[in-house]
Amino acid sequence: MLLIPAIDLKDGQCVRLRQGRMDDVTVFSDDPVDVAKQWIKAGARRLHLVDLDGAKAGEPRNLAAIQAITEAAGDIPVQVGGGIRDEDAVVALWANCELTRPWNDPRRDIQRKLTTQAELFLVGESGGVLVASAMAGYDGHRGWVNYLAVAPACRGQGYGRQMMRAVEQRLVELGCPKLNLQVRAENPAALAFYQRLGYQVDAAVSLGKRLIADD
Repeated sequence: MLLIPAIDLKDGQCVRLRQGRMDDVTVFSDDPVDVAKQWIKAGARRLHLVDLDGAKAGEPRNLAAIQAITEAAGDIPVQVGGGIRDEDAVVALWANCELTRPWNDPRRDIQRKLTTQAELFLVGESGGVLVASAMAGYDGHRGWVNYLAVAPACRGQGYGRQMMRAVEQRLVELGCPKLNLQVRAENPAALAFYQRLGYQVDAAVSLGKRLIADD
């Protein structure tokens, strides 16, 4: 599986948002082209550019930086978006993994995520085909992960483990001290998978309340 490094762009700079807040930004570099070259030198075979300003505005806002990176990348494919490359492919993956539910509109989940910690929306490819995803978040107290998905035909090859490792690494970089997740009671295979990764069942009851209906 190919894990694609993401470069988050805001105001033409490479940044990391604290807890997804556009007003709390750490600038890692004011030279996005140099950052892209470093990834390529490290062996990246594809780059993903996250236009954070564009995700919020609904239209591209970092075109100059994107164009410069694309030109510098040469033959290296460059994906551009507000955090996700192909919405249709992601929704299809989730449906194939039986992660969608009638009361949740997956496309709305994607659009909401593009405006909140878009850098924690990860995808994985194999042979140029989308085969895995994970949607993580950090609220300052704990991290969460949703929509961990691996295409059924690609399971048993370590892709899920790679995605979780990437999620954990990004959360640690944000200072996240712990990670929680929910597993449906009718999915013992998923529970066993997470337990093999060191996750334990908490002595807690999960409660939920719908605040906005996905009509």
